[in-house]
Amino acid sequence: MSENDWDREVDVLVVGTGNGGLTAAVCNWEMGSKDVLIIEKQDKVGGTSAMSGGGIWIPNSHYAQEAGAEDSLDDAKRYLINTLFGEDVPEDMIDTYLEKSP
Repeated sequence: MSENDWDREVDVLVVGTGNGGLTAAVCNWEMGSKDVLIIEKQDKVGGTSAMSGGGIWIPNSHYAQEAGAEDSLDDAKRYLINTLFGEDVPEDMIDTYLEKSP
C-alpha cells in the first residue's frame, strides 16, 4: 500500500479539525457512533478556526448574561440579516441559531 491507500470503515468520517469538525465528531460520538474518525490536511489541529483564534459570537448566551452583557435578540437578528449574504442564509436558520445557541 502507498501512503495514500487505506482500508478502514468508520461510522462517521469528519473532514477537518476546526470548530465545526471537532463539534461534529463529539456530537456524533455522544449520539452513539462507536467509531468516529477525524482527518485533517494541515500538520496541526484547528483548521481555519486556529487561524481565526477560534472565536464565535453567540448573542445573549448565558455566559454573556453572567458577565452582565445586555444583548438583544432582535438587534442580533438585524445584524445577522444585514451582515450575512442575503438570501443565502434562510431567516429560519438565523432564528434557530439565535434561539438554540447555548
